[in-house]
Amino acid sequence: MNITVKANEQNQVELTVEFEQDMLESHKKRAARKIARQSKIPGFRPGKAPYNVIVRQFGEEVIIDEALESLLNEKYPDILKEATVEPYGPGSLIEITSKEPPVFQLLVPLAPVVELSDYRSIRKDYQFEPASDKEVNQVLMNLQIQNAVTEPVTDRAVESGDIVQLSMTQTLLNPAEEQEPVISKDAPQSIYVNEEFDHEDVMPYQGFMQELIGMNIGDEKTTTHTFNEVDETDDLFEKEVEFSFTVKAISKADVPSLHDEFAQIVNPEFQTLDALKDSIREQVESYRKSQFENGYVTEVFDEIVEGSTAQYPPELFHDEGHAYLHQLMEQVSRQGMEWEAYLKANDTTEHQLIEESREDIERRIKRALVLEEVARAEELRVDPDELQSKVAETMMQGGLMNYLQQLPKKQADDISRRITMDSANQLLNDKLMRRIINIASGKQEEIEKNMLGENTITEEDIMEDIQSAEGESQEEAE
Repeated sequence: MNITVKANEQNQVELTVEFEQDMLESHKKRAARKIARQSKIPGFRPGKAPYNVIVRQFGEEVIIDEALESLLNEKYPDILKEATVEPYGPGSLIEITSKEPPVFQLLVPLAPVVELSDYRSIRKDYQFEPASDKEVNQVLMNLQIQNAVTEPVTDRAVESGDIVQLSMTQTLLNPAEEQEPVISKDAPQSIYVNEEFDHEDVMPYQGFMQELIGMNIGDEKTTTHTFNEVDETDDLFEKEVEFSFTVKAISKADVPSLHDEFAQIVNPEFQTLDALKDSIREQVESYRKSQFENGYVTEVFDEIVEGSTAQYPPELFHDEGHAYLHQLMEQVSRQGMEWEAYLKANDTTEHQLIEESREDIERRIKRALVLEEVARAEELRVDPDELQSKVAETMMQGGLMNYLQQLPKKQADDISRRITMDSANQLLNDKLMRRIINIASGKQEEIEKNMLGENTITEEDIMEDIQSAEGESQEEAE
């Protein structure tokens, strides 16, 4: 077997493979037997006709074509091994340039190649701030409102201390080109009117409750607000929004006071108000830390991706493009629309949709490849016991154990495999996220230094081992 390798710029290789003629001859015999088994030849049982009869019946060309296919299928793994090619996926036959002796031209997509940036030199301040008393008090206020005793009011206007039910439409003024102006239409809203509760994260914005005082059931009103740094709505920052609303109902609210009994109303497990506050603080910090670390890792990883390079074959883009289409099809289906109708309504094709999203797809491919390479470089692994525990937890939380027992075995096995794969990916991503945080914050160097220190063998250790060995040898001699 003689192989010529020619690489191209699309992370593929063209292989010209030439076989000895005698290899084809053995496969011609096999091909003839296969044809004989699959055909009815007068005077012979299936598979028993001699070679020359099969040639007369079907022609030499048919046997040679079948033999060439058999030869290539059998020797393809050997071709890749001898050419030292690591494929991304199945190769394709460009042409058969010669049948006798057999000469094939193949195109093989190569596995992606990633060159990482010096990601271990990246440093970013890790400045997570713990939950403040203000944040804890805001949660307490919301709990007070949720546990308020209400009484409907029909004979007066809105006053401080009322809960007002609204129907609200929010419209973005001066939207950007192709931006949908209507944020929400006739959406129900519940507002507690009290200056003490008028803080930054009150919806829809701080000060809105003042607009409600004096309104009666059925009254309509329109206001505008330009969101600024005080408002906790990053997606609407510096945007002007119009609020059109109608008062639907008014209720007088008797809000409970903050004391130990209130904590027990919220959750009997909390015997004191301080215990409730501690729990709220822990939950707020956990949420804020999760949000902070997600943003932290995203910024660090963006820097890693930006400095890294990734080469991959067109087949990988093709696969990701069809995965993107599949996701879009599911979204369209959930909206109750047929896929062909969606394409017609948007005057587009599947190919055009992929091309329009090419940059996003390519960015997603590079990000995934770099992420995988960092995990490989850091030698991150999923512990089998940890995976088993995670799968069991998922099964228990989703109530899947009993459900799977009622399904046919194959279907249950397929679902179990998917859960296992998802759990493994989640665990690996969690490990990678933690490793990136440790590296960028400078903590990983300290961890590895301590680990090295624990494993360092000192001169004293060596002397102790020698003395111990000498003592054991003396005991054996005695």
